[in-house]
Amino acid sequence: MKKKKITVAVISAISALTLMLGIVPSLAKYVTEHGKQSKVVSDNFYFTSDYLSESVLPEYKIYGGSVSFKIRNFIDSFRVSKENITYTVSAPDGTLSSVGGTLTAENAGSDTITLTYIGEEAEKEIIVTVSSSSPYVKELKAKFIFAESVLRYEITDSAGSYYAELYIHTAN
Repeated sequence: MKKKKITVAVISAISALTLMLGIVPSLAKYVTEHGKQSKVVSDNFYFTSDYLSESVLPEYKIYGGSVSFKIRNFIDSFRVSKENITYTVSAPDGTLSSVGGTLTAENAGSDTITLTYIGEEAEKEIIVTVSSSSPYVKELKAKFIFAESVLRYEITDSAGSYYAELYIHTAN
């Protein structure tokens, strides 16, 4: 009887061990497969410009009274924002042709904005800031330095000559 109890105990232990070896890997696979969380991915948001930048403050020297730049909702024809982008434009001095707008979703589009400065200073620095407010917040900036034109010209013509001479002088 004692031998029979030991045999039944050994057989039960082997059966339980075999059953555990079959169930535990399946249970572990179920727990690891269903215990993961997916990453949160934002929508494609492309808010760019031909002159303004997000990371660095580019500087441009402008000889004349105005400069035009574009605000775009795309990087290339394959990467276009999928939502409307609402933005505002600000400059402490100078006159802007537009102070804001909306770029339409799904279509590669751009708005052209002109900054005009008419002043007495020989050299005036104006920082332009374009900020998107919807659907995400992003800020693009550039520094435009308006300087007086340094070009000067002179026309020399003499009587009886078949040609005139044009001299263009620059200070640079």
